[in-house]
Amino acid sequence: MNKNMYVWCYDYLLIQPLLTDVSHRTKALLGISAMVHRICDNTPNCGSNPEIADFISILNSNIGRDCSSATPEEKELIHVTLKALGNAGDAVTSSAVIGRCVTNQNLDTERRVIALQAFRRVPCSVSVSSKTLSLFKFDYSRNSVTIFPLSIHVFI
Repeated sequence: MNKNMYVWCYDYLLIQPLLTDVSHRTKALLGISAMVHRICDNTPNCGSNPEIADFISILNSNIGRDCSSATPEEKELIHVTLKALGNAGDAVTSSAVIGRCVTNQNLDTERRVIALQAFRRVPCSVSVSSKTLSLFKFDYSRNSVTIFPLSIHVFI
C-alpha cells in the first residue's frame, strides 16, 4: 500500500460520517469520489481496498436496484450518486447496478443518460451486460451512434 492509500484510509475514516448525514451526503459524494479517482489513478486494484470498497458499496446502495425513486430528494441523491460512480471509475468493480439504471425504461431519459455517463471511467475489464450493450446501435455510414431514443453524431 502506497503513502497516498494510507492517507486516503485515514481521511475516509474521518469523513465517512458525512455519508450518513442526510443534510451533507449529496455534497460529500462528489468530493469523496474525486479523491477515490485520484487514489485509483496511482494504485492498481484499488477497488479491493476495504475503505474504497465500502464507499462503492454505499454508492450502490444509494442507487437501489434500478435507480427508481419515490421522492424528489431520492431522485437528486440518485443523480449525484451516479455522477460519483462516474468519478470513482477504476474503483467500480461491477457495472450491474449502473446497467440496470440505463436499461430501466420506466426512468426518464435524463436519469438514464446520467447512468450512461457513469460508465465514463469504468475500466474495460469490468463486464457490461449484453442488454446494456444492445442499447447502442452504430451506423458507420452516417458516423452516428444511437443510444436508446437519442442519436449522437461522432466525428471520425
